[in-house]
Amino acid sequence: MEGCQLAGTASFSPGLTNTAQNFTYSFSGSLSGCQSSDATAPATGNVEAGKTVPVAYNWSYVDATGVTHSGTANATYQEPVPTGNGSCGTSTTSGTSFSNWADGTTTVVTYTTAAAGDAHRHHHALGG
Repeated sequence: MEGCQLAGTASFSPGLTNTAQNFTYSFSGSLSGCQSSDATAPATGNVEAGKTVPVAYNWSYVDATGVTHSGTANATYQEPVPTGNGSCGTSTTSGTSFSNWADGTTTVVTYTTAAAGDAHRHHHALGG
């Protein structure tokens, strides 16, 4: 059987209530105990969705007098933000997640979820 254990946190906007509504969210966490039909696949990594990602880069240019100027800067990129509709009792969501594995590879997954539960515990089933 293929699968992983996910330990992480999610942030919802607006927060979930007992009344169904549209919302957006982000999440991040660690993956462990991952099993795959590919024996070389890593067993651990991290996963996230809806986050902003800062990326450092170097720049340089030569001005009109022939002097070279250079430095470093950061660009910030926004991952696609997952969306959903529901309440504390039931909800459906969809989004795109990014898994960064221990071997340096990245997996991008488009997913949907359906949840049923109470305000204290949610069970999400991923489908893709």
